[in-house]
Amino acid sequence: MALQLRAKKKRDEHGLFLIEGERELERAIEAGLQFEFVLADKSQVQDSFRTELLGHIVSVSDSELVYVDKSILRMVCYRGTSSKLVGIAHKFPLELSRLKVTENYLVLIAVGLEKPGNLGSVLRSADASGIDAVIVCDQVTDVFNPNVVRSSLGTVFSVPVALAEREEALSWSGKHGLCLVASTPFGKKIYSDIDYTKATAIVVGSESKGLDDVWFESADEVVHLPQLGQSDSLNAAMTATVMLFEARRQRDLGCGRN
Repeated sequence: MALQLRAKKKRDEHGLFLIEGERELERAIEAGLQFEFVLADKSQVQDSFRTELLGHIVSVSDSELVYVDKSILRMVCYRGTSSKLVGIAHKFPLELSRLKVTENYLVLIAVGLEKPGNLGSVLRSADASGIDAVIVCDQVTDVFNPNVVRSSLGTVFSVPVALAEREEALSWSGKHGLCLVASTPFGKKIYSDIDYTKATAIVVGSESKGLDDVWFESADEVVHLPQLGQSDSLNAAMTATVMLFEARRQRDLGCGRN
């Protein structure tokens, strides 16, 4: 079954997904995820750290521990990486209604991201900048893709994540009074000239398509990131990172831009 879970269809069918690596497994445990079973490299059976981690997983989630040859782990792991531990965990809910909006809420809406590595990077930046949630909008890349989990370094478990279609995300943002800030290379304002200290939803689009006109028509602010080189745009992860840390800077200082 573990090998099948590399495919989204099978993840959806079984309600399970793969978690590779010790750090990722530790963060999954901290988030209270439940495991079906855990695969461990049998050559590491005497490793004290991994033995302790495995014991903790089994004790908190009543999961089965299976020692296997490293060749089996290579087959299961994304791109045959050399993880010594792989957890098979139950998927967690991603409904938008799960997000609890508070005063000065800050959320990132990532629209149509195509590359698992970019979505993973977005989640790492979201975690590092301390925002309240990430909404994966018009999903192209599965949140439970093993490469999303791995490239996020397990922060997919520490940042509240929800799924939504465009109209649902727009309605939700309006209902909660969020200032919608959409990014595009053609925005009239510079991203740092916006006040991010109030309740805000930062919106970034995919590398190939960006955002469609509906987002710009609905946005309260349309901004760009100044660039001095020949490239006309940054990828979604870089754009999100820059904007999120500007929001973090303003909030730490306790003052915004008008």
